[in-house]
Amino acid sequence: MDSLILFLFALIPASLGVYFVYEKIRGGGKAVDQQTYIDGLRSLLNDDDRTAFAKLRQVISTDSSNVDAYLRIGDIFKRNGKPERALQIHQDLGSRHDLTVQQRSDVYRAITSDYLEMGDYSAAARSLQQYNDSGEQGAWGLETLLSIQEKSGEWENALATAEKILKLRGEMSRKSLAAYKVKIGEAFADREEYHQSRLIFKEAISLDETCAAAYVKIGDTYMTENRVEDAIGIWKRMVSNVPEKSGPTLERLEKALFEVGKFGEIEDICRMVIRLDPGNLEARLKLAAYFSKKSDFEAAEEQLIHALENNSDSYLPALELARLYLKSKKEEKIHNLIGLIESKERKESQKKLEALRGLSSSSAASSQ
Repeated sequence: MDSLILFLFALIPASLGVYFVYEKIRGGGKAVDQQTYIDGLRSLLNDDDRTAFAKLRQVISTDSSNVDAYLRIGDIFKRNGKPERALQIHQDLGSRHDLTVQQRSDVYRAITSDYLEMGDYSAAARSLQQYNDSGEQGAWGLETLLSIQEKSGEWENALATAEKILKLRGEMSRKSLAAYKVKIGEAFADREEYHQSRLIFKEAISLDETCAAAYVKIGDTYMTENRVEDAIGIWKRMVSNVPEKSGPTLERLEKALFEVGKFGEIEDICRMVIRLDPGNLEARLKLAAYFSKKSDFEAAEEQLIHALENNSDSYLPALELARLYLKSKKEEKIHNLIGLIESKERKESQKKLEALRGLSSSSAASSQ
């Protein structure tokens, strides 16, 4: 925040509970205060924090009863990276005895947000409890509590809060709860309670059969217990149900299949993934690597060309093609590949240039 705002803040009385002398002459300048307040709000809408700060400070210097002006000044500080200053204003405001129930609720809400911005989650939780005790029990309180619990790693409490939010919103789908189940299961796995962790991971899958993390974690616990076949089984199920997220699992499957002497199955698994998700880059690369290890360079090249055509935003297919051509000593194809990459680069640069020109034209038109 610039020095002018900091200077103006220094002029705000240390205790906001002190009433100003203006109370004696309040009636005469009320209309002026109201217009200044409106001007301050308008500046906020225009993202002009400096002007808004000056206007709102002018308001509170003559009208100490404008609680909203104090709150907005605090928000300006917080938005400009000074949550400690915001907290000072909001706490001083909260010490006043003339606040309405709604105003006190707004103050507790502001203080909670200040602590969250500062990363003090225990203090944020205490302030949030005061907010709830003030009579507010709406969505904001639950969502903020959920945020605190997530950042504090209180996953079981977070799950219970998330369920309350779904109920409050009237949502029937409970898929979003699967992520919390995964976090709870991870805690059990960290304590080497693998059976219990798998039960919870399976609950996550029952909530959302596309919860890739749960499949991966179940397989990982099986591998920890040297139950390789069980790991292969759950990972096969995962790539079938969620092929678009199969990348990390394909790597695990390849190693597990090699361990039990079934390395060749990776070809069928990759082909299944590609059939279900034709643009899957990881499956194409894994299949190409499999063919390359078998010295079937033509089949590997075919897969890499498909990957290159369908994943123009990735450099990996081109890199693997170059390695393949070096390995198979096809220098001419390396030169062709370089030409192809250069051509794609020119096309991408032209697209970006045209997009910038279009943006420039639209901006110029809107300013006229």
